[in-house]
Amino acid sequence: KDYIIFSDQIKSYFLDRKGNERLKPKKYFLASKNNKFILDQSNSVSRFVTTDTAGNIVSVYPDGDIEITAIKNFSSNHFFDFQDIDKDGRKDYIFLDNNNLEIFSQNLKKLFNFEFNTKLKYGLYIYDFGQSEMKIGLISEEMKEIYLIDSNGQLYKGFPLKGITPFSIGFLKKKGEKFNLIVGSDDNFLYN
Repeated sequence: KDYIIFSDQIKSYFLDRKGNERLKPKKYFLASKNNKFILDQSNSVSRFVTTDTAGNIVSVYPDGDIEITAIKNFSSNHFFDFQDIDKDGRKDYIFLDNNNLEIFSQNLKKLFNFEFNTKLKYGLYIYDFGQSEMKIGLISEEMKEIYLIDSNGQLYKGFPLKGITPFSIGFLKKKGEKFNLIVGSDDNFLYN
């Protein structure tokens, strides 16, 4: 089934492609403004996962049931993603709030925490390097630097690097031997 999902300051809407309501949540919640709904099909019952304005994890099920899970309080400006960072086959809860990155497993155990010396405001960028590696990209506009955090919660070797935009990591040639990272700078250049 197709879902078009969006939120306003009152509630969240789950529509089909013709604009008809496909799912009606049984409980209202205020979805966080920086985060999207993420489809989770890893269990027997699918669900949409997001956070509310306090950083609680909100699971919306196809029958309209709502499950709210509190880990801790986050600001209303937090960023959230739901990815399998440690590659154990289960997605993890990823939070960025001001200068603090925190990752929790689905059983709410903290996997790691990384605190930055600067406020990060553009959100989380997840990079999947195959079966065993996931990395998290972050940007500091204030420091004009980009960061790459590995799945163990460590700053990746050689980082931070100069840059102020979201960045791309991949091969520039079909048979590339080394990854290239492309990022924009504050002096209107692209860096490789």
